[in-house]
Amino acid sequence: MTGMRGQHGGQEGGQSSSAYRGEQRSRAGEPSHAEAGRATDAPAGAAPNHEVTVADGAAIDRLTPTTLLRVTRDTLRKRDEQLEQSRAALREQTRILQAVLDGMTDGVVVVAPDGRLVLCNPAATRLVGLEHLAFLSTNPLAERPADLRHPGSYGTFRADGDTPCPRDELPLVRALRGLPVEEVDVLLRTARRPEGSWLRFNARPLSDVDGRPIGALAVFRDVTERRRAEQDLARSNAELEQFAYAVSHDLKEPVRVVSSYAQLLARRYRGQLGADADEYIGAIVQGVTRAYRLIDGLLDYSRVGRESGASRPTDASLALDNAVANLETLVLETHAELRRGPLPPVMADPAELVRVFQNLLSNALKFHGDSAPVVTISGEARGDDVVYSVTDNGIGIAPEHFERIFVIFQRLHPRAKYPGTGLGLAICKRIVERHSGTIWVESRPGEGATFRFTLAAART
Repeated sequence: MTGMRGQHGGQEGGQSSSAYRGEQRSRAGEPSHAEAGRATDAPAGAAPNHEVTVADGAAIDRLTPTTLLRVTRDTLRKRDEQLEQSRAALREQTRILQAVLDGMTDGVVVVAPDGRLVLCNPAATRLVGLEHLAFLSTNPLAERPADLRHPGSYGTFRADGDTPCPRDELPLVRALRGLPVEEVDVLLRTARRPEGSWLRFNARPLSDVDGRPIGALAVFRDVTERRRAEQDLARSNAELEQFAYAVSHDLKEPVRVVSSYAQLLARRYRGQLGADADEYIGAIVQGVTRAYRLIDGLLDYSRVGRESGASRPTDASLALDNAVANLETLVLETHAELRRGPLPPVMADPAELVRVFQNLLSNALKFHGDSAPVVTISGEARGDDVVYSVTDNGIGIAPEHFERIFVIFQRLHPRAKYPGTGLGLAICKRIVERHSGTIWVESRPGEGATFRFTLAAART
């Protein structure tokens, strides 16, 4: 009896001890045997009561090895799917980018910081030639002297077509030094094309998101035919200018003779040949005088650029003083008031700057309304340029005539009311553009006009 009680008591004690250990595990946060059994005995592929991921740190500690393996496998599968989606998107972007590069007619080249060629689209190879791609980068091979007798040799030249272009001036080399390049022409001569190909470059330095240099990009196109057309046009214009100058010069003398004799007839025979004869002779004198002035104006127009000096730092205030002195009589006759603002110095031919001021002032004094002319002349520095303004209180100009007034021999008003040749503004435009500047007008009828033009600021 005693042994049976001990055995029975031992079973009860064992159950109590087991229950106690399960309770302790529960308090410690560990799964009990029953819970572990339920998790372990779950059918394969069956969904757990709640989704557990590797991000749930507290839950992982309660998982059995089998469940943890399944959760890890599911997480890795999802990450593989996301990674494959990202790779697919990247492949699609790469395919599109490659299609864009292959379809471009402009050459595109990218070099690493050390000058190695890392990207080159088909157009670049076609424009330059595979054997000459080294000239685009800082590859030491490009330092060899040009000997056009050898197929792989080449020569690079500046925009004048004759001066060799140093390596430091090549667009990609400049971009690697952090200098952007815009619309720079380089002549490339090769054995295949000894006459050369003109390439127009735009280049930029490249950097990563942190601003660290990672190389340089250049985009270029062949502008050989365009350059030839521009040269042909320049040559034609030069020949036309020469013709106009010669014709004007040769016509001036006979017209002067006709004008002299017509005036002599008018003085000597006025009132002796009848009223009709006086009218006819008067018309001849006026016509010949007008022709003489037109020829003289055409000569002035054709002289722009032919008899001009080189641009140099020019005192615009002194140029305006000379222009006002030349118009002193007209200023007094019109009782004009001239107001002057600051006039920064510019790079220009001083004599031609005087002509621009003089023609603009002459127009302001001529085309005034009922009140006396008030003209303001000033200048303002804007970046590398200076913008000059000549503002009047005259009759104004309609917007539809803004372009027309700068065309040679164009007039907006009857000659009887406003005399002139119609050449003044055309000469201004020619001079300003010869200095690589621009000229324009801002005006409304009856509200005066402001003529503005730009010239390069004087270099200090």
